Amino acid sequence: DPDTSLLHQLGPLIQQFPDLEPGIVHLVPFLLSTRSPGVFVGFLERDRDALPVLMRILSLPTPAASWLLEDEDCFDWLRLSAGKIASSEQLRDVIATEVLSIEDEEVRLASMRSYRRRETLRVLCAHFLHGMPWYDVQQQLTCIAEAAFYSSWLLAISEMRGGGERREKVEDGLLAIAGGGFGGFEMDFESPLSIQFLSADEFSADTRGA
Repeated sequence: DPDTSLLHQLGPLIQQFPDLEPGIVHLVPFLLSTRSPGVFVGFLERDRDALPVLMRILSLPTPAASWLLEDEDCFDWLRLSAGKIASSEQLRDVIATEVLSIEDEEVRLASMRSYRRRETLRVLCAHFLHGMPWYDVQQQLTCIAEAAFYSSWLLAISEMRGGGERREKVEDGLLAIAGGGFGGFEMDFESPLSIQFLSADEFSADTRGA
């Protein structure tokens, strides 16, 4: 019986980690959010290392549980990546080759949000579960934010290149301003990204009126 097997796994976990109560509250909604709860419980039965990781993530004092509930593939992605932190170059490459290749604008934006959430969750786990220092956390969160900024920059250029206009010409006429904690490595797990784009004409008008 899968349910009985799951309960048998939870018992020793609760004894080992007394702070798993929030995770127990979120476990049933998480299982119901998966494509096939029965299949997922069977997976937890076969891979005895998966449930401890899942429960500790669901118990974190952050939005980790809601992120897992909103993205049914997020836990699989996190497990398969083994929680390894991506470099700034890897983050940019994935966004440039995968996310921005999506033609539908709404799907593309949803994919960008999902990608940032997954990468942030990976850093969150590295901090709370593996002791990553807070300074390193802020550095990595800034890299993720910069990758999101980079994707927005490429997207803005792509939308302005209509009519066969050369990319270099578009870049010369576009100013991007990133606010918040971008430059000071002060990003937190839920820090909003503030990005503003100005064309050359808008920038000239603003400076003349300043």
